[in-house]
Amino acid sequence: AISMTYGRTLASTGEMVWFPGADRVEGVSNLVWTLFMAGIHAAGFEGSSAALTISLAGLVILAAHSLMVGDLTASLMAGARENTNRTIRGVAIVVAGTAFPLIFWTLRGFETGLLALVNVAVVRQAIRIHERRGLDRWGSVAVFSFLALILGLVRLDALLVPIVSLAWLVYRNSLSRRQKLFILSVIASGLCLLVVWRYAYFESVLPNTYYLKVAEVPLSFRVRRGLVTSSEIAPLLTLALVAGGAIVFRLNPRTSQSHRAELLTIAFVSTVAYSAYVGGDAWEWTGFANRFIAPVLGIAIALVSAGILHAVD
Repeated sequence: AISMTYGRTLASTGEMVWFPGADRVEGVSNLVWTLFMAGIHAAGFEGSSAALTISLAGLVILAAHSLMVGDLTASLMAGARENTNRTIRGVAIVVAGTAFPLIFWTLRGFETGLLALVNVAVVRQAIRIHERRGLDRWGSVAVFSFLALILGLVRLDALLVPIVSLAWLVYRNSLSRRQKLFILSVIASGLCLLVVWRYAYFESVLPNTYYLKVAEVPLSFRVRRGLVTSSEIAPLLTLALVAGGAIVFRLNPRTSQSHRAELLTIAFVSTVAYSAYVGGDAWEWTGFANRFIAPVLGIAIALVSAGILHAVD
């Protein structure tokens, strides 16, 4: 509701503040999503009609995400029988499309569904970079760079999956020096422009939520709370680790499917660790994946689906 209010005020007054006449404080941490909400209001939607429009947009995003999860799952199942491959891919699509945490957060107007969609796209591009050569690789490098930048502009901490993916590509020697510099320059230049604008407008280099939720809270307290509140995701985390191991050891550590499983496992585990680092979310009483972990559920679903296949096939 805070982001929606910022968007409504921006559309009606041209000022990015909480309400007309309020001080310039960046009380949102999802800039691009707030601008999207401002666009909805600028188009003439108000109140419940604006909320409904955003929810419908979220449904479209979730549908695209589930299909992309299906493709990601299929990429981990090379060599499986065609009927089995089709069945597991279909199961992954259905599970991703009906994952309650994603539906819950997205239909309530959060940017969670968008982050989930772009996270899966980033991982797919990282895999393509790893497996392509020449101009084909450069095309994937460019797409990867701009997808990473989009994530950073939606939420700064959403850069975690791109950063982990980039580190994995460097570890696997999948990038030339020029390609590394290109990716870093695209992300850095975009974020530098954002910081310059933020400081000029809000007189701060980071959103106010960072100072309130992270900078002013001791690390030891955050980690303790984060570990406790991440317990709801422990079964899925265990499944993801077992599934990743099943793919790697069932096949061969040197195969492309094993490399893909390696990336997916690292991306999911890193996100769970980050959720613990920041102390979890504000609504842990819900008992399911919070807004930090939900955007990588699609990655976990693909990994677990393919892992089960390789474990029993």
